[in-house]
Amino acid sequence: MKDENKWPSIFGKFVKFSFVVIGMIMNYIAKETGRVWKENARPSNPPRIWW
Repeated sequence: MKDENKWPSIFGKFVKFSFVVIGMIMNYIAKETGRVWKENARPSNPPRIWW
C-alpha cells in the first residue's frame, strides 16, 4: 500500500518541476523576442512591456 502512495507525490513533483521549467523557457523567449522586436522596430512611442 505504501508503494501506491509514492506515485502521486512523484508525479506531483514532476508536474511542478515541468511547470517551472516551462515558465522559465517562456520568460526567456518573451525577453529575447521583446529585445529583438524593440531593436528592429523603433516606433515614435515606446512599446509597453508586459513582463
